[in-house]
Amino acid sequence: MKVVVGLGNIGKQFENTRHNVGFLVVDYFLKKLKVKLDQENFDCFYTLAKINNDNFLFAKPTTLMNLSGNCVQKILNYYHVASENLIVFSDDLDQDLGKYKTRISCSCGGHNGLRDISTKIKTDNYLHFKIGIGRPKDKNIKDYVLGKFSRDDFNCLKKIFEKAYKLIQLISLNSSINIALSKLNN
Repeated sequence: MKVVVGLGNIGKQFENTRHNVGFLVVDYFLKKLKVKLDQENFDCFYTLAKINNDNFLFAKPTTLMNLSGNCVQKILNYYHVASENLIVFSDDLDQDLGKYKTRISCSCGGHNGLRDISTKIKTDNYLHFKIGIGRPKDKNIKDYVLGKFSRDDFNCLKKIFEKAYKLIQLISLNSSINIALSKLNN
């Protein structure tokens, strides 16, 4: 089983904000797969789906961003999933909008949600898929990340979401995140 977690904050006030891009990419996957987050447990909303004979669990934590590790730890423990089969989607201030970075076993880069996950599961040996939201030049960081995406921003993000979906498809066909990453980046 592969566990796919999108990071964000629950609540109407956080919908379509830059900090919730992890939720948005999971929503994109669910729409493509024609499934819904139909279960609530483990401090998250989640669903199980089969893609090319591989099992996936898609989740959106119901805790605040900075406590995302609670959800991830509970899911990995309950389903006996190794961290190598975890894929986490998050926002990244250090990447321009429309860019992304994939890394296994990398630092959280100052992202509190990723830091909490790594702390709770006692490793950073999982796939970090960081989606660029850009860094504001003249705004407060908190106001910026909690700001809403524009229509143009969404058009730019759609390319990244398609790339992320392609990665999930490649993982399902190869059953290996490392092999899928090498094919995605070729």
